[in-house]
Amino acid sequence: MFSYDIQQALGDMLSGMVTFLPKLIITIILLVGGKILAEALFRVTSKSLKKLGIDKYDKKLNEIDLLSKNNIRVELSKIFGWAIKYIVLLIFVMTAVGVLDLPVLAELIQDFIKFLPNLIAAFIILIVGLLLASFLQKTVTTAGKSLGLPSANIIGIFVFYFVFINIIIAALAQAQVNTDFFAQNISIIIAGGVLAFSIGYGFASKDLVASFFSIYLY
Repeated sequence: MFSYDIQQALGDMLSGMVTFLPKLIITIILLVGGKILAEALFRVTSKSLKKLGIDKYDKKLNEIDLLSKNNIRVELSKIFGWAIKYIVLLIFVMTAVGVLDLPVLAELIQDFIKFLPNLIAAFIILIVGLLLASFLQKTVTTAGKSLGLPSANIIGIFVFYFVFINIIIAALAQAQVNTDFFAQNISIIIAGGVLAFSIGYGFASKDLVASFFSIYLY
């Protein structure tokens, strides 16, 4: 009886291995093939974006103080190439997990893949927002200096961070992150900062304003 149980257990194990082995082989082929395809798409995407001239925005982004002072370098062609690469890898991993009959893990990966477009859109919003904030900073600073404002640089920096913070909130919202509490508190902080700056700048520039009126009114 005992010998029969051992034989039965060994037979079941062997049968399970025979059933599982083709699935394992298919899984390995999927993972290896997915990696090769993902690497190829990374190279093609990066080179194509470079030919389209997307790298011209890299210089503008890397000149922004927020990035340059923190030694952060941006290469958009590689970033989008990596995005395509890992999306493809995840699709193949999800398929491989499905072959191995792991539905819970496969569903989890599938949900993450469905969420990826939101992350990509949030990243694009962040990049465009950085460029917009930098453009407005330079415009306001140049205009302030042309008017002889002593704090033109400070005003420009304030405009940059005001726009950038709002862009971050918009990007987080696109990524389906609840930003209500964050947005309300940021609004209060910005309002307080504007009030404090207005009062301080008003006192600091009273001589300039007086000179301005004396020139044009008398």
